[in-house]
Amino acid sequence: MEVIFWVLICVIIIAFIFHLVNLYRKLIKEVVTKSLLMIFINTLSILATIKFKFPLYGILISLALIFSLMGDILLVVNGDAFFLYGLISFAIAHILYITAFITIKSSIGLISIQIFTLLIVFSIFSILFFILIKKNLKEMKIPVLIYLILITFMASLSIRSSWLTLVGAILFILSDMELAINKFYKRIPYKSIYNGIFYFPAQFLFALSVLFLGN
Repeated sequence: MEVIFWVLICVIIIAFIFHLVNLYRKLIKEVVTKSLLMIFINTLSILATIKFKFPLYGILISLALIFSLMGDILLVVNGDAFFLYGLISFAIAHILYITAFITIKSSIGLISIQIFTLLIVFSIFSILFFILIKKNLKEMKIPVLIYLILITFMASLSIRSSWLTLVGAILFILSDMELAINKFYKRIPYKSIYNGIFYFPAQFLFALSVLFLGN
């Protein structure tokens, strides 16, 4: 691996630690550290995409990270309207992730026992989770249901890329679960810290999968 990637990975780790500290100590606005961290993660994906001469997989992952950054910024703003826009941004990101996992060359076919098993497991998990929070969703019921369907398919197809993206997808689900529980079910102390612990490693693993694309 080239030196520039090692340096960038170290920068991401340092930025991640500082972001978690900032969430606890409130040194600067959360949106600043959150945005910078996502920019560093996307830079890793973009540079890896350039290294491998712009494969479709890398382009789609990088675009998904851009929409995720937009979603991050929107979710920081208070208000149901901004939450819906943030949800839409992340829904687009998941569509891009799904497309990336479908188009990549893989030894695991689109119709395979691995994907079918994961689809069943994640579907059961999503259904049970939707039942848990649905009474508090109100007008957000349909958008949240659509989002759950998208992230279920994204997570199920992630295994076509590598174990990095599968672990990343699971972490993404956990971060979204924490976010939804806090908003629609029960307030969680230090919610942003718990969410960050799952969310940023998930996005980092997606970006890292582009770097290992040719290996």
